[in-house]
Amino acid sequence: MNTHRNPLSRIITISILFLLLFGIFAYAGGSQEVKDEKVRLTVGFRDGEALDSLAVDMAWKTSYMGLEFWHIVYNQLWGIGPSPDYDPVPLLATSWETEDHITWIFHLDEDAVWQDGTPVTADDVGFSLYYLPKAIPATYLGPGTDVASWEAIDDKTVKIVLNAAVNDGKYPIPLWTPILPKHIFEPYKDTFSDYPNEAPVGNGPFKVKEFAPSEYLWLEADENYWGEKAGVDEIVFQTFGSDDALYAALKSGEIDMITSTGASPQIAADLDKDPNISVIRSPGLNNLWISFNTYSATPLADKDFRKAFMYSIDKDNIIDLVYMGYAEKANSFIYPEMDTYNDQIPVYDNDLDKAAALLDTAGYTDTDGDGLRNDPATGENVNIELMVSSSATADVKMASLIKENLLRSGIEVTVKAVDLATYWEFIVSAKSDGYQAAIAYGDPGPNGNWVWNYADSQTGWNTAAYANPEYDEILAKMISAPDYETQKAYIKQLQAILAEDLPYGLLVRPESLDPVRTDRLEGWVQSMGGLTSYINPWTFSSVHPK
Repeated sequence: MNTHRNPLSRIITISILFLLLFGIFAYAGGSQEVKDEKVRLTVGFRDGEALDSLAVDMAWKTSYMGLEFWHIVYNQLWGIGPSPDYDPVPLLATSWETEDHITWIFHLDEDAVWQDGTPVTADDVGFSLYYLPKAIPATYLGPGTDVASWEAIDDKTVKIVLNAAVNDGKYPIPLWTPILPKHIFEPYKDTFSDYPNEAPVGNGPFKVKEFAPSEYLWLEADENYWGEKAGVDEIVFQTFGSDDALYAALKSGEIDMITSTGASPQIAADLDKDPNISVIRSPGLNNLWISFNTYSATPLADKDFRKAFMYSIDKDNIIDLVYMGYAEKANSFIYPEMDTYNDQIPVYDNDLDKAAALLDTAGYTDTDGDGLRNDPATGENVNIELMVSSSATADVKMASLIKENLLRSGIEVTVKAVDLATYWEFIVSAKSDGYQAAIAYGDPGPNGNWVWNYADSQTGWNTAAYANPEYDEILAKMISAPDYETQKAYIKQLQAILAEDLPYGLLVRPESLDPVRTDRLEGWVQSMGGLTSYINPWTFSSVHPK
């Protein structure tokens, strides 16, 4: 196990002292009743998945601990409900309505309060939805968050006016945006992240008890929470320095579950043999792909080269060797089981003949007889740098296989493994030419319209630096479509354009494998993406003692 400061040790020490003191009182003839030990859920995280600050910044969306922290300390207006229906569930808002998908009215829960006792008001909602996307556009700007104005009709009713209509089917706006306390953040409305937020005041079922950056986050249930109370008293998010340490902690009972990255397929079968552990399999939420930096001054700017690159990859090989069969091929941002999936788009399965033909026609031939293709612009051997997060073990293995695959087409690949912070710094700044290609991922979920921002030339999520006016035009029409059938047609067009231009080369959709201790707790909530994810915070509130 890692050797950093551990909140579990402190908890155990306090418990022992309490019991010793109680023993003294009982021996003296006292009749005090021992209070039951607090019920605690302990969740294991890997290095690189933890928060190094609680400030409102990109880490709330890009780190696993950040994703799970803010969903249970801060509420959204609504959430995506559990499977199989994934219906919208009221949270801060009890109801909502719109006639034109531009003007939205939200009615807030009359009992909703901040953890400092201040009521949650329409001003808090309007303030958060208006300023957050403007202050941190790369993280919060997307469909339903481009707010033109807002008005507090009364303390518990807010009117949100968008700059353009947004129709997200059965789901209201906005997607994936926390509501923050205006009375705390108003001085920081242009930046938000300048406020250290060392003692967060949320409106969710849990509040922060103690935080050690990059090590652990200790949460406790808010006894004054205005909504449904959680089934545990405390949650500890604990970081471990290696997968071996993480799995050992699960086996020993030091932790109850592993965060949304779950277990690797290689270890899942071993863990499942433990009578106190169960590995729960769920459909995957993540699609993995190669993000091609089309801005980069490399052959990747040529879409025929990108197509040859993808035809050179053996996805079956990746599924067998990296995921031990616990994955399926991916060809689109959209999952195949969804009614918006376009089953007519090109599928880039392994085909070395097609790869060779594309490369030959584009002039990438072996001009010096060394078995490697040369760049017609420079005469040098083609060598593509493939970036990957060093903390993503499966991604590193996949990158190695891709390197082997591409050599069969005469293309050299250099795998560049970097820490997670550096990875995100490069990938969200494609036009800085800091990376050439990267293994990336997205988890569109049941209401995946936000995922199209990855190719929108106007947003910071576009890690491929891709720009296509036709795509942008259809995307705008899709977002404001008057009905769902029209919207589906536009979504299928978007898939066709991306499959042809290939700024992103889809790879695989892994299953979620969640190992949990079953000797103490129950009530795990299963969903697409497993027991915890950005669409599934329900486990943290529902899990309870057996």
